[in-house]
Amino acid sequence: MRSDMTSDRRGWRRIALGEVCHKIGSGATPRGGEDAYTPTGVALIRSKNVHDLSFSADGLARIPDKAADALRGVSVEAGDVLLNITGQSVARCCRAPQAILPARVNQHVAIVRPDPKELDSRFLQYALVVNKPRLLALASAGATREALTKAMISELEIEAPEITEQRRLSTVLGSLEEKIESNRRLVKTLEEIATVLFKARFIEFLDCDDLVESEIGPIPQGWSNTPVGDLARYVNGKAFTKFGNGQGRMVIRIAELRSGPGKSTVYSDHETEPDFMAAPGDILFAWSGSLDVYRWIRPEALINQHIFKVIPKGYPDWFVFHALKHVMPHFQAIAADKATTMGHIKRADLHAFSVATPPASALRKHNAVFAPLFERAFAAGREAETLTRVRDQLLPRLISGQIRIPPDEQLAPKVA
Repeated sequence: MRSDMTSDRRGWRRIALGEVCHKIGSGATPRGGEDAYTPTGVALIRSKNVHDLSFSADGLARIPDKAADALRGVSVEAGDVLLNITGQSVARCCRAPQAILPARVNQHVAIVRPDPKELDSRFLQYALVVNKPRLLALASAGATREALTKAMISELEIEAPEITEQRRLSTVLGSLEEKIESNRRLVKTLEEIATVLFKARFIEFLDCDDLVESEIGPIPQGWSNTPVGDLARYVNGKAFTKFGNGQGRMVIRIAELRSGPGKSTVYSDHETEPDFMAAPGDILFAWSGSLDVYRWIRPEALINQHIFKVIPKGYPDWFVFHALKHVMPHFQAIAADKATTMGHIKRADLHAFSVATPPASALRKHNAVFAPLFERAFAAGREAETLTRVRDQLLPRLISGQIRIPPDEQLAPKVA
């Protein structure tokens, strides 16, 4: 039975996805499972690649042409909406980018391809994000594990204006998306540049001929060997999750460092000393699990256990940050060797690895190059975070019709 296609007073109508989509369906794992993956070939999109409003190429699998041909029925087209249908990431969705084509999807991801005359694919993506609570409820209803079926997706009803207004809404939100993504690319590029420069100047000493032997190998004359543990004060977080009450500051766990806040993020109005709070710009070091160093870009938050707040002692933030990045593979190797469920390092390990540190005069010279790169990356990351919050606030209001986008001619200034 068709859903109620009549327009309301806004001129919007309620439609079931199955009535306005050319394709709704998931794929399959190639025969042989992960053994079928190859370094090159056709992309195979898995649930780990699909995030809300963004596609991640990290860990993107590849399959040979023969395996891809067997899955040609789930070929991805540019602009297709990809929807995770099983597992912890169920109901996450994004649009397929042109850059990853040709591609297929595995059995954990559904392709939702709307009729472009009825439903704009970007509008559909935003509508699915807004309706995520409904999708999660459907996925968990009466099942042993969270899963969405083709029937559930087909029967899901959304409200939509006529196609031209859908496209206007998508353009506004898409502009925000493009700026957010542009900033994130800038952050990544600046960090890569700084990493290359740090290695050249502080590890390989490419511009220095006057080298002397030291415990870590040749270093410039007048420089010192300094354990990374002496570069900063390392303050371990506390078990703030036990104070979670849904109010106040975010509690930063390793998951929040890696991916930002999610549905399991804990909030608490518990008060504590400044040492156990992260302010924008602070350096945080996850010393357990997936070890890495981060710069906090979100509002003030509480630091949970297994994370060090790194407070530099007489060294610029950028130097401490990149020094830790440089020795991180050593820490990760130590953690990997732990015969525990979660690898970690000890405080003593911070003093087991050293970096070459220049005298104050040389450090000031390098600071003129590194500090602007470090701060520009931070500013771009902060702006992306601010724009993300703006988008998240606008999204439900635009997709529900609470805020309307007038036609272009109404936006243009009148000319006498």
